[in-house]
Formats: sequence, C-alpha cells, structure tokens
Amino acid sequence: MTLPDIVAADPLLAQSSAYRNLDILVRSGVIRRISAGGDHAHFELAEPLLGHHHHLICISCGSIEDIHLDGKVERLVDKSLSDIAAQTGFTPIHHSLDLHGHCADC
Repeated sequence: MTLPDIVAADPLLAQSSAYRNLDILVRSGVIRRISAGGDHAHFELAEPLLGHHHHLICISCGSIEDIHLDGKVERLVDKSLSDIAAQTGFTPIHHSLDLHGHCADC
C-alpha cells in the first residue's frame, strides 16, 4: 500500500497522522518501506510477518510483485552474500533483492 491508499481507505484519517504511524511501524520492524520510484513509497508487512521474499518493481507504473526464489537458489544467494561479507569483515543480518524494470503491462 501507499500513503494515498491508506488515506483513501479512511477519509477522516489525517495524512500527517498516517505518515507518523507508518514511520513508527517501520522503526519498530512491523512494516517495511519499499521505494519503487515515483511519487510514493509502498509499505508491506515486514519479513518476520510476511515471510522472506523479493520484488519485481516496475519503474514505469510503480507496480510491485512479490516473488519467491527456489530454496536451492535462495541458499546459494545467502551463501554467496555471506562469503562476500566475510571477505570484508561485514556482518550480514538479512538481504533483499529487488529487480527493477518494466512489467508486462508497460
């Protein structure tokens, strides 16, 4: 959802209140902000609530589609990223993979 989607769902809700609450939910780890370009960020439930997944993000219309990698591919991505992190002394916590491009409708 975007901020305008949330405000449209309840016309009595002030946009400033919605934005403040979204900020609190992001900081508390309940929701995740996804920047798809365009005018508004999208918000979704955080990974612990929704499950691990990635996104296809259309840079033309701003649509976002959730995708799930095959378990074997996801493990390979995790291992590759962990190996790279170890080489630099970086301690990874999680990863996200968003593909940006054009959807079939655009």
